[in-house]
Amino acid sequence: MSADFWRYGHIGLAVLLASVSAAALAQDASSTGGDWDLDARLKVGERYDDNIFSTENDKRGDFITVIEPEVTLEGGNETYRLGLTAAAEIGVHAREPGEDYEDFLLRGEGRVNLGAESFLFGGADYAWLHEERSSADDVDGTRPTKYTEASGFVGASHDFGDVGLRVGANLRRFDFGNVAAAGGGVIDNNDRDRLMGVLGGAFLGYRADIGSILLGVELEGDMGAADWHHASNRNFGVERKDSIGGSAILGFRTRNDVLLYARAGAVGTSFETTYATGGAAASDTERRLGLRGGAGAEFPIGNGFSGRMEYVLTSYGDYDFGVSAPGDNFANMESVARIGLVYSLGEREARAPQPADTDTAGERWRRHHSAVRPHSAPGWRPPAHEARIPVDQTPVRHQSSNRTTR
Repeated sequence: MSADFWRYGHIGLAVLLASVSAAALAQDASSTGGDWDLDARLKVGERYDDNIFSTENDKRGDFITVIEPEVTLEGGNETYRLGLTAAAEIGVHAREPGEDYEDFLLRGEGRVNLGAESFLFGGADYAWLHEERSSADDVDGTRPTKYTEASGFVGASHDFGDVGLRVGANLRRFDFGNVAAAGGGVIDNNDRDRLMGVLGGAFLGYRADIGSILLGVELEGDMGAADWHHASNRNFGVERKDSIGGSAILGFRTRNDVLLYARAGAVGTSFETTYATGGAAASDTERRLGLRGGAGAEFPIGNGFSGRMEYVLTSYGDYDFGVSAPGDNFANMESVARIGLVYSLGEREARAPQPADTDTAGERWRRHHSAVRPHSAPGWRPPAHEARIPVDQTPVRHQSSNRTTR
């Protein structure tokens, strides 16, 4: 068979699988008797890339045919909703077949309603992807680097009137494949494999409001699930564990009682470092001091509760570790986006209304309409300025006598 048959055969296979899956899912959905929607689509496009290898010199352009089949099934009832997706993106180059790629995605997500204002949600997906040549992490192999990404998430949501709060946890795993090097040999990408997890923890603090300014201190602790490993002629890795520390907080409350704040402090985090080479191995778990800074916002929910969203960056410096000196140098730094719930013990006095808070929109419009904006009078002049009587100069009402003098 011709090379073009093998080159384009997988495209036809992908389209066939999408069609068969759509028919099977449609039959299954109709038999459930629920409210289900099936969407099967196929997109085919052509694009031109004037520098497919993303090089500074010797740029090469190529036409790329992109095929994107997708099948989505969504449905449920008043108690639950479920969504399933199978999709692919296939790129075929006209002159550089070595740059062809096939990306695939499987995803499932759903929610369970607990009431009119609350629900639980969760999902998972698995993807087979390729790394773009334009990526800053591209290793310049003879072919694009292939990798897999697996992720899962769970959480809960509750609406407090016009304000909603959502909390959850997410876990992501990346696994990069090796690729042939341009000069021969193999580029080992095992050191790029990583597990990314969301931290869970608690904090306790004290705050003082001085007008619109907030000053506070917080003690916090958390547990983590994140690691990083490298495998080649020497194997080493770092796994993050628990953390405990404290921060000082400086914030500002807006007129609608939203708190904007910044934090600075220090934490002690436990890291397990492993190292192996030449048949010898070493392992050590040590709590390292890190400097932490961040910023965030809190919005009131009611009954003493507030929702919190913040971003923190922590630097633990660097250290040497190995079987024998000097070993390898490790520099640990973590960036974390956090969402949480704050409960205040005791009631905070509400900030006194400012003049801008007490001006109603109607009063501002009355003044604009009657004394500022152009009118149909000669020269488009507004009416005469309104007369204002100071409170301490209010006229005194005098009563007249009905007696007639003759």
